[in-house]
This record gives sequence, C-alpha cells and structure tokens, in this order.
Amino acid sequence: MTWLNTVRHAGSLQRYHTKPLLHKQDIAQHSFNCVFLAMELCNGVEDVDKDKIIRYLLTHDLAEVETGDASGKAKKDHPKLKQVLDEIEEEWYNKNLPSYFKDCRKLTEKEKYICKMADLLEGLTTALIEVNLGNKYLESAVDDLKTSLDTINYKTDEYDRELDNNFWSIYFGILNEWEEG
Repeated sequence: MTWLNTVRHAGSLQRYHTKPLLHKQDIAQHSFNCVFLAMELCNGVEDVDKDKIIRYLLTHDLAEVETGDASGKAKKDHPKLKQVLDEIEEEWYNKNLPSYFKDCRKLTEKEKYICKMADLLEGLTTALIEVNLGNKYLESAVDDLKTSLDTINYKTDEYDRELDNNFWSIYFGILNEWEEG
C-alpha cells in the first residue's frame, strides 16, 4: 500500500467502535479537530513548534491501520496492553512514515502535553455531543475523559501560565457548551 493510500485508509478507520454511536467519527475527523484544539492551546505560548505539533496530530493515530483503535479505558486498565500497543505503533511509524514526518515524533515535553490535551479535549467534545444527542453509552467515556483531563500533569518544572489559561478556558468552554445542551 502506498503512503497516500495508507493515509486514506487510516483516516477512514472508525473511532469509538466498542460503543454504539449515533454519529460515527473516523480518525481523519478526529485528527482535524485535534489540530485546531492544539492551535488554540498554543495561542500565545512560547517555545513550541506549531508545525511539528500539526504534523504530529495529523499522523498520531495512523498506526491504527495496524493495531485498530484500542479504547483509552482498555489501555488505562491494562498497562501491559498499552505498552505493547505503544511498541507496535512506534515500530509502524519508524517503518512507514516518510522522512518529512519523522521529526514530528520527537516532541518536547510541552509539545507532548499540548498534543495529549488536544487529543483528550477532542474525545471529550465528541463524547459530550453523543450524550447530548441521547447516547447513554458514552456517559462513562465522558467521566473517564474528565478524570484524565483533571489529572493530566505537565511533566516539567517549568510552569506556562498562558498554556494553563488556554487549557482551562477551552476545557470549561467545552463543558459549559455541551453540558448545558
């Protein structure tokens, strides 16, 4: 399979396949939304490579053509599963990413944090939309994502007030918009 066919195939893989959905979401939609959330998070934040963050988020789930989309809960509840999936994915990226994407796998801690927050915020938004449309099956996903977002830690000694302000503004904006219906 050529690189562009791989991208097209990966982009069409369904997310949340372990739960009944009212509106299906694929990896392409998820990645697109993650990019825009990350750019909002980066607004006014220094010492981040936005281009690298965009390229990372556009490719962050492509290895799921090999592994499938394992749920965040499964990976959290089974650390060995997460470790094995991480190893398979890293091997896949090393083998399949074109050279112009390889550097986007090497993010700073701050850039990793931004990408993780964007990924979780996007998942929360998607789950809240489903719940507000009446899908009770995603209520537990909303709770799990909120817990993850409430406990996410920026793993450096450096505190970035702008990034922190952006995160909480977006997080509470999402909660207010979608929890109020």
